[in-house]
Amino acid sequence: MSAPAHMKLVTEDEPVVRDDAAARDSDALTIPAADVSPPKKRKNSGGKTFLVLVLLIAGGAGTWWYLDHKSLNDTVSSVASTVGLTSEPAPLQLAAIEVAMLKPQTLTSTIRVSGALAPTGSTTVNAEIGARIESITIESGDRVEQGQIIATLATTDLQSALDERLASLDAARSQVEFADSGLGKIETLAKKGYATKSTLEKSRNDLQAARASLSSAQSQVALAQSALADAVIRSPIAGVVSERMVNPGEAVAVGTKIATIVDLSSMDVEVGIPTNQIGAVKVGQTVDLQVEGFGERIFQAEVTRINPVAQSGTRTVPVYISLPNPDSRLSGGMFATGTITVQEAKDTLALPKSAIREDGDGAYVFAVEDGVLARKPIKVGQAWDDGNLVAIDSGVSAGETVVVAPLPGLTAGTTVTLDQA
Repeated sequence: MSAPAHMKLVTEDEPVVRDDAAARDSDALTIPAADVSPPKKRKNSGGKTFLVLVLLIAGGAGTWWYLDHKSLNDTVSSVASTVGLTSEPAPLQLAAIEVAMLKPQTLTSTIRVSGALAPTGSTTVNAEIGARIESITIESGDRVEQGQIIATLATTDLQSALDERLASLDAARSQVEFADSGLGKIETLAKKGYATKSTLEKSRNDLQAARASLSSAQSQVALAQSALADAVIRSPIAGVVSERMVNPGEAVAVGTKIATIVDLSSMDVEVGIPTNQIGAVKVGQTVDLQVEGFGERIFQAEVTRINPVAQSGTRTVPVYISLPNPDSRLSGGMFATGTITVQEAKDTLALPKSAIREDGDGAYVFAVEDGVLARKPIKVGQAWDDGNLVAIDSGVSAGETVVVAPLPGLTAGTTVTLDQA
């Protein structure tokens, strides 16, 4: 064993001499004198010891490497298991909006329209005679029935005129009776030769004139009676008063407007159809309308008339739509928008255009069969909804689930799962 550099070996006969380093130590170290006789020859075992040490170090390092990498592999395997990374590819998950189940449906082709509502029936009530308004029984918004009295005119003058004409009629009747009696007498005298031919002719003319006067008097009475009847103003139709133009006490002339009455049981909508679409519009086609103020409610209407002449400047053809209004909730002037159904196909299978794929073999779709994508060749039919929907004539059946989203990279045989959300 070697002594530290700051120690010195001494014998018992030799005095201890401290060097500066030893003097600085707190206590002096005294080491007995070693045997200085020549050392015995020893076996060389250092090589074996070194080899064993190297092997131990290598074995320890290998063990550390194995254990360290085993822990890493276990960690990776655990993470892979957690996130679903296995040796087999995970199924492709399809969202609910990316697939659709085929069902027969009714396909329609429509033309959008818009226009203002107007009552189908409307009439303005006018005064038939000149007189003073004695009473009026309606206000704007009142509902009236056909024949209902809505106003009366003063009848004093009218009654006087009628009485006068009745008197004239009585006089005319008397004149006819007198002329007829005179003629009879003249004819008797003429037969006996006591009356001249001219006298007989004059009697006949007098009777004819009396009868004409009677007829005129009868006509005058009829006119007076009609005027008196016209003093009572009635509604010519059933409907609602949209406007009242006169007030009691006003003097009105013949033709003066008294009130406007509209029939709200049916409404008309005039719409303009572009000339390049008018060929598809026909009388009797169904129209679905939404009217402002009624939210999403759909009103069923019908095309009733088509104007034969396009409007200059707009190049549109006026088309008239009839809208039933049995509860009279709709009013003239309301604005309506909707669609005319110009073509319809019932019980038809159809898919969005995005679902249809094409390759060298033609059109096809991907259907989900037992959790696997299957390539289904199809025959496409007519395009609907401005080309966004396509009828399927053959290749798929109702009830099949088809991928409708334009997902890239799909191949037949891919395992998929469907999101039920």
